[in-house]
Parts: sequence; C-alpha cells; structure tokens
Amino acid sequence: MMPITMHAFMAIWSNVRPDMAAEWYRWHTEEHMPERVGIPGFLAGRRYDLVDPSLAPAAPEPRRLQHCYMMYEGERLATFNSDAYLERLNNPTPWTREMAPGFQNFSRGACDLTTTSGDGYGGFALLMRFEDGGRQRDLSAATLEALDHFVTTLPGLAGVTAAHFGFCRPEITNVDTAEKQTRAGVEEQLFQSVLLVEGYDAALLAKHFAAIEANLNALGMPAKTARYGFYALSHLLTERTTEEPNRH
Repeated sequence: MMPITMHAFMAIWSNVRPDMAAEWYRWHTEEHMPERVGIPGFLAGRRYDLVDPSLAPAAPEPRRLQHCYMMYEGERLATFNSDAYLERLNNPTPWTREMAPGFQNFSRGACDLTTTSGDGYGGFALLMRFEDGGRQRDLSAATLEALDHFVTTLPGLAGVTAAHFGFCRPEITNVDTAEKQTRAGVEEQLFQSVLLVEGYDAALLAKHFAAIEANLNALGMPAKTARYGFYALSHLLTERTTEEPNRH
C-alpha cells in the first residue's frame, strides 16, 4: 500500500464544445492544470476521456456521464475553499475566459475521500456518480462500514490497481466566483458521492462492472440508477514547486 496524502478531491465532469475542443484541450493541459496544481494543497490533477466503445461499452443514455472527467487531489477538504484557491477563481486568466464557453453539461463538487485502497495510478477508470441517494447522512453506520470494506477489496480484482470513494460536500463549492460567472448559463449539476476504480485494462473494468454494481446495490447504495462511464487517462500532473502557470 502506498502512503496516501490525498484526503479530498475535486470531481468535475463536462462535455467539451466540439468546435472548441482542440484549443480547449491545449488550454487545459498547458495553462489550467499547471495553474491549479500550483495552488498550495493541490497534490495532483488528472484528466480523463470516455474510452472508445471498442474498449468498453458505453452506459445507456439515461445513465451516461459526460465525456471528460477532471479530478484534483487535495491535502484536505478545506483546500477547495482556501483563500489561495478562491483568489484564482476570482481572477481567471484571459485564456480561461476565452475557453469558458467550451464547457457543456457541467458537474463539479469537492469530496471527502472516505475510503482509498490500492497502489499507483491506472491508465483506465470506472467512474460511478450517485445523484439520487448516496448521501453519507442517509446511510446507516453498518452500511458505511460495509461500503468501506467493499471498496478496500476492489484492488484484489484482476486488472484493478486502486479504488477511491468520496462523499460530495456541496457547501464547499457553493460560492459565486468570477470564474463561475464566465460559465454563465451552464448550471453546475449536483451529486452525492463518487466511486473511482482504476485499472490497467478497460475491458477488465467493464467485465467487473455488473458485480460491482450488484454489490453496491446490496449494501444500500442506489447503484442501479447511478451514472457511470469507462475512461482513459489523458493527462496527469503532480504537485509543482512553482505557482507560475505556462503562458498563452
């Protein structure tokens, strides 16, 4: 087991406007992620895209997640409403303002990392997002204990390298900022909790999905209605010693 310094994470989903995609991905890689990971308390940033259907089947439309998943690892939950982070949110760069219309169907929330298990990063991920149910306060102590145990067993499955579960804390991100205003008209969809299962083979993650879903449902999680998707890692950036972003 590797030492875990991440105790919270920011989970973000979005589609990207097709006519802006090339520039949007360049901005997100060259400026936005380095800027975020330069903030004190941000440990790493990741970006994923839904895999090609030949690698793993797409979820049915009512349960399908957005194409792009972004995640920032934090030292603590308070990292995501710290003065340093809010300063960035209230002073978006010109390039950020330019790329804001590229976000579509946006979801964002800071999460307490309640369970984590495994070793290293996987090149592929299964994401499950619980929207109708799955709040920590609605689950019994026995369910929470069983959920914790189940998530810790997932790296024992073939092809699975790590698993993480977090409960969303919407009060952390429910703040009006200049950057949020640049996405005017793009409502931030809410969710209750997130399961991230990492692995080295998308097909193996897809093979395990039915059993994972059934076990979560048996534990009292609304897994049969959770949105889900299989993703490929597009970019990973770990903590930097400088806060100076790359220039547009």
